[in-house]
Amino acid sequence: MPETHSRLKINPHLAECPDFASEDFTFIREAIESANHLSPEDTVTQLTENWTLRNAKERDIWNAQEKDKKRPKLGNFDEKLTVDKEAIPILHPYAQKQLTDFKYCPLWYFTKMAATEASGLVTSLAPETVNLLQDTASGSLSFQASSTVKPSKNALPDKELSWSQFSYAFSWFLRAIETANWPTKTVHMFATMFLNITIHVFCQRSNGDKTLLVYADETRRQWHRDVEEGNVAPNLGQIVNDRLENISNDLHDKARVSPVKVRVLHP
Repeated sequence: MPETHSRLKINPHLAECPDFASEDFTFIREAIESANHLSPEDTVTQLTENWTLRNAKERDIWNAQEKDKKRPKLGNFDEKLTVDKEAIPILHPYAQKQLTDFKYCPLWYFTKMAATEASGLVTSLAPETVNLLQDTASGSLSFQASSTVKPSKNALPDKELSWSQFSYAFSWFLRAIETANWPTKTVHMFATMFLNITIHVFCQRSNGDKTLLVYADETRRQWHRDVEEGNVAPNLGQIVNDRLENISNDLHDKARVSPVKVRVLHP
């Protein structure tokens, strides 16, 4: 049978060994000296060693109690409560770090693919190293920012996202930067930018979606570079049509010079 202990209420790690050589312990010292024929010095040593051994055992018991507190309470569920229609997305830790530092973050980190990766990180990391925060407004989860977080190897630049990924990502991005306490003025600027991109007439062109994705990618990166270098950053809410035309022309030129694969049919 495993040894059982009564639960400790006082943290033994905070306890200090008494001074057994002081006057407060004279009666105890004399009793031990008389019963065991020990010198005063040996008596103090024995009392100190016994106290230290007992404290060490109590520390082990305390540590076990604290570990037990952190175990999930498996019986803590509502029998009438069902799961949500959709899984609550978890913000990738790298995105959390970048937003906390007011730095550029690719929109890939706000896609469902990144949320799946973040969910996997929750189960793979040690419980004591994970600290999840929940946004009370959106219900989304995020890691507490850590300086050791690294970018994902699967991350893509904005221009390589599909249009549906882009649309999903910027919506989550806007909620995330608001939660990260970005200035309201900046949040509104990005919201205006993404709105103007999604309703832009370029969407009707054959390469319109790609043109707008490249535009968003380039201008957002440059905006953050300007901010970090101390330069005056532009208002991204105003879409520059001339730049869109230049990007569109570049994409047409690249498409024309790209080698065409010819399928050879053998008789």
